[in-house]
Amino acid sequence: MTAPATDNRIAETILAQLGGARALFMVGGRGNVARAGENSLIFDVKGSPAKVTCVRIALETDDTYSIDLFTGSKLRIKRASTTAGVQVAELRETLEMLIGLRLSLGTCGR
Repeated sequence: MTAPATDNRIAETILAQLGGARALFMVGGRGNVARAGENSLIFDVKGSPAKVTCVRIALETDDTYSIDLFTGSKLRIKRASTTAGVQVAELRETLEMLIGLRLSLGTCGR
């Protein structure tokens, strides 16, 4: 098994835990790219009240996640914050709180 295949599976798993491609659509996400060797999912965000433009969610060695938020344009991007030790059960809720956008419409009152 090669490292890039493992990284892609981890990125796909993280995306599935967030709600799949629909979750990225809800935040205006584009370019859900798994970076080889980083065990992470990276995607762009549009319209965040928190001014977040990019998110990196990485699987840590202790089976928790770290969420890095970036602000700025492509030419001047900077890390705004890092939240570490996020459990899988808290991943969606924590990300929604940090970026100020919902990842789904929920049950729409049903």
